[in-house]
This record gives sequence, structure tokens and C-alpha cells, in this order.
Amino acid sequence: MPVGPHLSITPPRATRRWALRPAVALFLALLAALTATMTAQAATTTWRQSIAAAKGTTSTGTITWDNTAFSEKLTVKTGTLATGKCVTVYFDWVSHTHNDARAVRNCQSNSTLTYTFTETDTSQLTGKVSKNGVCYGIKDQRGTCIGTQTITNDWTPWPDTTRTAPCDLSWVLRNANGTITKFLDPHPTSAALRSGGTC
Repeated sequence: MPVGPHLSITPPRATRRWALRPAVALFLALLAALTATMTAQAATTTWRQSIAAAKGTTSTGTITWDNTAFSEKLTVKTGTLATGKCVTVYFDWVSHTHNDARAVRNCQSNSTLTYTFTETDTSQLTGKVSKNGVCYGIKDQRGTCIGTQTITNDWTPWPDTTRTAPCDLSWVLRNANGTITKFLDPHPTSAALRSGGTC
């Protein structure tokens, strides 16, 4: 069929380029969003470990840390615990000098305890993990921990009055009766407690 003088089946190149621009712009926007999401996910890491507890049950410790924002979410989900025993999750940053470890200890059976620590002083932190892990043992009794990963904090009583610097660990504790206590060291980059807090 003949084509009239004012009708063209194939659009001019300039028209085709203009028609493709919205599609290309959309593709680039999606690629940028995906890249940003992947970058954000890479900054956050989650570690999880189950550990045997009393009567054949297990408890789970979970740590999610952000090595950009320097925050860490610690969770302990317990199974059935023997009387007087607890499950603890520890986390500690690599630092140039000193930085408190963080810990959440749950001594109540069949419950979940979660706490998010956000570092207020990041001057000594490198964004890497020094040690982390989950531990099951008698409450506040040194040396009885059954642990996984890199538990080097020991099963230290809170507070440990036998040490010259008893407050170099910030912690949250749920007792067997459900009451919750915590200690957040106001000087997390100092190995000794200064004025402004008590153990």
C-alpha cells in the first residue's frame, strides 16, 4: 500500500531517542536504588547461634550490628532453663584503645529479651567486631560458661567487685522472676568507672 507524502511508518531518529529517554531514566533510577539498598545491607550483619539448655531444649542468641552507625541489637530467646542458670549474648567492637563490651542476659525460661545499644562515643571504634557469642551457665559465677563463638569476657558477675575496674561492661539483665535491671557505663571508652554512675 503506498504511503502518502505526510505519513511515515518509521519515526525519525530524534523522535525515537526522545521516546527512549524515560525508559533509560527509569532503569538508571532503579539501578541506583538497588545499589543503595545493597550498600545499606552490607553495613549490617546478623549473627545467630542456638545453644543447648536444660531438659533438652535450646536457647538462641542473636546479634545484629551496624558497622556504620555503630549500633548493636542483642537478643536472647530462652528455652527451659535450669534453676539459677542464664543465657547471655556478648558483643564487643574492635577499638584503638578501650571500648566496653555489651551484653544481654536472660535468666527467665521461655522468654525473649532484646536491647539495642547505640554507641555515643565512636572515636575509638574501627567498625570491626572483636568478639561476640552466646553463653549458658550459672548466673554470676565465673568460669562455668558453655559458650560458642569468641567468648572471652568470661562469665563475669555483674558487678564484679573483685576487679579494679568493675564497670567495663554495659549490660541488660532479666532475672528469673521477670524483673529487668541494666547498667550502661556512662564512660564506655574508659576502662574504669568515673563519676556519674554506680555499679
